[in-house]
Amino acid sequence: MNGAQNMNVTTLDSVFPYSTYYPNQREMIDFIYRSARNGKNSVVESPTGSGKTIAVLSALLPIARERGKKIFYLCRTHEQMDRVIEELKMISKSTHATGLSMRSRRDLCLNEFIRENAQTAAEERLACSILKKEGKCSYYKNLSKAPQKLDGPRTSAEIARRCKELGVCAYEYLKMMLSDCDVVACSYLYIFEPDIRAALLKSTGLAMEDIILVLDEAHNLPRLAGNVAGERLTEFAVDRAIKEAEDFGVKDGKNLLAKLHRFIVLNESDETRLQREPLLKYLESDIETAYKLEDRGDRIKADKLAKGKRPISFIHACATFVIRWMDSSDSECAFFTSKTGKGMPYLEIVSLEPKTITRPPLDSAFLSVHMSGTLTPIEPYCEVIGLSNYAMKSFPSPFRKENIAAFVDPTVSTMGSLRSPEMYNRIARRIESVAARVPGNMLVFFPSYKVLQSVLNEKIKSSKEVFLEKPGMESSENNEMIKRFKTSKNAVLYGVQQGRNSEGQDFPGEQANAVVIVGIPYAVRGPKVNAQIEYYKKAYKGFWGRHTLGDYYAYYLPAYRSLNQSAGRAHRSLSDKAAIIFLESRVARDGKVKQNISPWIKENMKTTENLEKDVERFYS
Repeated sequence: MNGAQNMNVTTLDSVFPYSTYYPNQREMIDFIYRSARNGKNSVVESPTGSGKTIAVLSALLPIARERGKKIFYLCRTHEQMDRVIEELKMISKSTHATGLSMRSRRDLCLNEFIRENAQTAAEERLACSILKKEGKCSYYKNLSKAPQKLDGPRTSAEIARRCKELGVCAYEYLKMMLSDCDVVACSYLYIFEPDIRAALLKSTGLAMEDIILVLDEAHNLPRLAGNVAGERLTEFAVDRAIKEAEDFGVKDGKNLLAKLHRFIVLNESDETRLQREPLLKYLESDIETAYKLEDRGDRIKADKLAKGKRPISFIHACATFVIRWMDSSDSECAFFTSKTGKGMPYLEIVSLEPKTITRPPLDSAFLSVHMSGTLTPIEPYCEVIGLSNYAMKSFPSPFRKENIAAFVDPTVSTMGSLRSPEMYNRIARRIESVAARVPGNMLVFFPSYKVLQSVLNEKIKSSKEVFLEKPGMESSENNEMIKRFKTSKNAVLYGVQQGRNSEGQDFPGEQANAVVIVGIPYAVRGPKVNAQIEYYKKAYKGFWGRHTLGDYYAYYLPAYRSLNQSAGRAHRSLSDKAAIIFLESRVARDGKVKQNISPWIKENMKTTENLEKDVERFYS
């Protein structure tokens, strides 16, 4: 090893704050560091609980300082963001480091007027900008009272408490302090939502080339890109826009709104794909008034705000949707009519190409590190998001064999042809018998709310307290439920795969001693899923076994990644001991499913028809 390499190793060891490394952790730090030194993006797959957060911070901080860059660490939940800052605090005990976790304006705003009258992020931004411009927000005017320099890493909650004491706007203060940070832990939207990214860069004076991106739980990026790029307009919104036009005397665009409403009603249907041109032809010459309506809608929002009302304009919403429909690409978008759960018809624009959202920031950032416990196989992930110039590595499980058991029950399945009251009853009895043998808390995740309810209808008898995730549950209500579940000593949480609790929550230690996975969360092959499959078939030539790559990327792979995510919820640290129980015969018998199970689970997996005895033996 030459002198420069020796110096690099010493530098990394001086940043890492703990006396010992987890298994494979030193190798992970070295891999990320050397990839970055060579100008390459890193893609890392490693199970949860393997110390990825402190590893990536230790690897990147020396490079960020040397090159004058800032690390933006992107996470899904506030809990994950705060964990980044807590690790940075450990680093700061021996070497200077500063950082913040960010929250939204809604979470941090102290202004009662905005909290009471603005209900969306766009409304909050508008209300905030007007109040600041007119000097009507005392919290913003008090910014000078807050410390002008960070004294170390701080979570957003810590900053919010201090700002509240000083009567200072915590959100604006956090933004002001970003330029003083080595590390910013924040939501993906700060980087991948174009308008939010532009506002962030403008307020901080940064360019994307000044930023090193870290993507935690990176497997979520393609799905998030689709959500960012899509848009929906309901019949209700158009109805309200027509009334708003009458109330505010808006004559230009009256015909456009009437035609738009008529088009939605005439095409009312369950999920059905439309072509782009028919709506444009139906609106005909009136379509150009959409731009005038957009401007008028902006003025209506400002007018409402000035009168102390919620700054919302349905005219603006309709106008921006029509403009978006005009500007959307036929080749990269699909257009639909459908109905909400309550039967309200709507039009929808669905983006089929994640790279439209992912590529601009990834290409312009200084470099990026992508991490997840469920990225296998890595190449399709990189291909779908448009990542180039990367080095990839999968790390083995750090967990002790005696702390992991994965059992597959081959006698039950939620395959469509097998779904029946008898099968749901059999699954219910399996959950019942497992619950009797798992000490303390356990998690049960289903492929859909429909299957969840069908199984619960079979009356599962258990002494455990029941916590039930429901469709459409408010975030605050869910968070409160999870808080109570985690403090329980003998409870069961029922939820769904691909849900906020199966992918966005951690249940370490005694918070969950087992995870039961019912079925596989394959999407319903409706028009939207088929549109994505068709697009990927054209974009990616080739086959995966007897299936096309389009089928694999759009249909199978998202289900398998969600399956693995759900299975890993209880193994979050090296000391966690938990059983993973698959109530699904296809996990054992279908080669394509088994092939995509995470290696750390697969190497501990056993197919058994004596499930109760095996579960009992694991805990004894």
